[in-house]
Amino acid sequence: MDGLPSAIAGGEIRGVILLGSIGYHSIGKRFQELGLYEERGGLKSFLPKFLKSQREEEVAVLKRLYQQSSRRNNPIWLLSVVTKEDLWIKDRDKVEKFYEHGPYGKLIKDIIDLKPKDVSA
Repeated sequence: MDGLPSAIAGGEIRGVILLGSIGYHSIGKRFQELGLYEERGGLKSFLPKFLKSQREEEVAVLKRLYQQSSRRNNPIWLLSVVTKEDLWIKDRDKVEKFYEHGPYGKLIKDIIDLKPKDVSA
């Protein structure tokens, strides 16, 4: 990951596949170790906090991608895939809003609207 930002900015990477899941990311360790769990609230209070933090991380990744893409001399292609529909299908309208019109969607549009830098300047 260390060389990824410069590879994006330098044009070595021509496209990016973004995988999102409205926060339903694999935890990778015990959920009690994430700093979001409180004994008193249990899992009922943990899950909303975890999902929010992971959605914020999805947006943070896009912000970094935008920053690096804005330095490019050529366009970049994007493919954004939203997974784990079985977990969020009841909230489909909220999910679509987040990815299409919310902070994530706005950043995608900003990246799409970027004009490559003029290499002759």
